[in-house]
Amino acid sequence: MQIKGIVLSSMRSYHFSSRRKSRIGLAVLVGVGLLGQACNNHNPISVQNIPLPEENMSAGHQNRSEQVSAALPSFVLVPAGTFMMGDGVSYCGGDEHLVTLTRDFYLGQYETTNIEFLEAAQWAYDNGYVTIDSIDLLDALDGSTTLLLELSDKDCEIQFNNGIFSLRDAGHGINPNHPVIESSWYGSVAYCDWLSMQNGLPRAYDHANWECNGGDPYGAVGYRLPTSAEWEYAARFGDDRIYPWGNEEPVCSLANFLDDLNYCVSWTSPVGSYPGGPFINGVPLYDMAGNVWEKCNDRWECDLGTSPQTDPVGPAVGIYRVAKGGSWLRPLWALRCAARFDRPPGGTHPPHGFRIARTDLTPVGVPGIGNVQP
Repeated sequence: MQIKGIVLSSMRSYHFSSRRKSRIGLAVLVGVGLLGQACNNHNPISVQNIPLPEENMSAGHQNRSEQVSAALPSFVLVPAGTFMMGDGVSYCGGDEHLVTLTRDFYLGQYETTNIEFLEAAQWAYDNGYVTIDSIDLLDALDGSTTLLLELSDKDCEIQFNNGIFSLRDAGHGINPNHPVIESSWYGSVAYCDWLSMQNGLPRAYDHANWECNGGDPYGAVGYRLPTSAEWEYAARFGDDRIYPWGNEEPVCSLANFLDDLNYCVSWTSPVGSYPGGPFINGVPLYDMAGNVWEKCNDRWECDLGTSPQTDPVGPAVGIYRVAKGGSWLRPLWALRCAARFDRPPGGTHPPHGFRIARTDLTPVGVPGIGNVQP
């Protein structure tokens, strides 16, 4: 079932043992049954789901009998190119420098939602890739026990009982198609790896050290977080605009943010509720400003300098990670495409979410896919 750009698990081909089918079936019914309420507040959107190429099937990462071919979120194909990163004035994004991205990449058209994260977490739990420590969701790959989702936080809109993940009312209703919150940076990249494993792709991240493809995210085969350069390039695509919709100052009809100390909404909004922008090959990205901060792959540094860079990956060492785009809890300065913020990777917060990316590894000479005509 595809509803307003969100693909629910009723369309997915599950191949679980009979013992697990009943539990997954219940979770699917919960997600599908509750979606109607959220859709009442969600403007209709016409979205084409993009099938990505199946490359480098990795048996090493598919070591359990219960596997699933998961339907994918909607993506926008962003062509490689050069742009001016930084805008001279933004918080930790003032240093203007020429950046060249040499590879096309796919960027999620929407922020990852509660229902998408819930379904992937259920699959990961049923396959032993995560555990529950009685209150929170923890990693179980590569010897890691890192916090992925703070289920115990009062603002978390996902809960876990008797082996089943489901949606909960955290004071703002049941919100399947709102962006997932209370996930750590580690939880965001774990979601990327779950999606890769579900679709027969090698994981992008080593959970022992949390490096992406050995420090080369652009060469990763599986799903990952975008680099901050990819994120900003996509948000400013074509004309180095100040905001994703253009150069017009933010107002509450354009994004969900804190407008002159007055909340536009005072909580997250359903993904895709605001006008899209920018348009890339005629296809819009949604919520690149406001709603929730979006975590990036890079480690944090404020001053990027003015020297030209090609495929920048950020510092090799450091604790904090980059977040972009602002949120419902931040004023208009944070919505500038060039603005950059720092967050601890283990932190979980209600105004922080993510969208996923993947490098386009279509061989040279083979027609592209998605929104690019062959």
